[in-house]
Amino acid sequence: MKIIIGGDVSPINTNHDYFKENSALFGNFQEDFNTSDLNIINLEVPLTDSTTRITKSGANLKGPIFAAGSLRDSNIHVVSLANNHMGDFSDEGVVETLEVCKINNILTVGAGVDAGSARKPLIFNERYKIGILSFSDTEFGVAKKDKPGVNPMDLCDVTRDILNLKDQVDFTIVLLHEGKEHYEYPSPNLQKICRYICDMGADLVVCQHSHIAGAWERYGQSNIFYGQGNLMFDYVNRNTNHWKTGYLIQVELSDGKTEVQQIPFKQGFPGILKLNKNEEAEFFAKSNEMKKNVVDEVFIEQAWNKFINKYRLVYYSIFRGHGKWLRKLNSKLGLTNWLYNKKNKAILLNVVRSRVHREVVVDLLEKEIKN
Repeated sequence: MKIIIGGDVSPINTNHDYFKENSALFGNFQEDFNTSDLNIINLEVPLTDSTTRITKSGANLKGPIFAAGSLRDSNIHVVSLANNHMGDFSDEGVVETLEVCKINNILTVGAGVDAGSARKPLIFNERYKIGILSFSDTEFGVAKKDKPGVNPMDLCDVTRDILNLKDQVDFTIVLLHEGKEHYEYPSPNLQKICRYICDMGADLVVCQHSHIAGAWERYGQSNIFYGQGNLMFDYVNRNTNHWKTGYLIQVELSDGKTEVQQIPFKQGFPGILKLNKNEEAEFFAKSNEMKKNVVDEVFIEQAWNKFINKYRLVYYSIFRGHGKWLRKLNSKLGLTNWLYNKKNKAILLNVVRSRVHREVVVDLLEKEIKN
């Protein structure tokens, strides 16, 4: 049995019309999808006519309803909906996405009309029983008991769901919309979480939020991917190599054996293209280097500290409630260096780090934004 997993798909901007009545969305790779038994992507936007934008940080994105027909005709069987944009156009956008996928015979996982249905695993039965769970970082658009939305990642729920699922299936896939954007390695904590998920019974863990081709870790008998890059996502003229380059994950199951490989590509805006020989050699050289680095605990700690230092002033601006332009000004001038002494930082750390304080702040802010 062959399985292909692709990263973030957003039928917007130059990709918008490409998703209209197209049965070969994946170009030179379409034959791979056509001959695969199970094809999964992360649908990064709701497919909806809703015009009701929610209040959130970051952009509100949506795609056209007709895109579902092209995903179906291009042999996509499952779309993961647990991500930070699925709720961008209110409950209506989530429900409409679920409905249009159902009409087009596309299975969904990671979102629902309420928290219970959003959390429900998907079992795909084709030669082997494949169990799929999908969780999103707790940003905006999270499902509640009586509210549509996405399935938030809670380690208690993740553990229960994997333990309940693994005896029912032959192979368990866990999709996480997790990881720091534009960072190709896991944070030390994310790596700990992904390894724990494997210890609980996941055969494959795939993180799909970073917009960059991330590291591949073989952990015991399981595989972890810390970012696939974008599959089809044209957004605000982001034309860097890391935004354009990604990879498909191909899994082949046979006679109790599992073979996993990366299939690299680059975005063509629209569509995806094969890499030339030099690009492909460079991709796999980098991938092999990351495989060595990702199992080096010292490297992971040092690389993470170096990476987050770039965001220091950005986050201090956010804590002060600065808008876009003040954040940019602060990044250049370091204004917040004079606004936080050690005591201020200790108070801030306690509010953010303490589970109890964090819960209070989250609940308060959610209520105030809602009102």
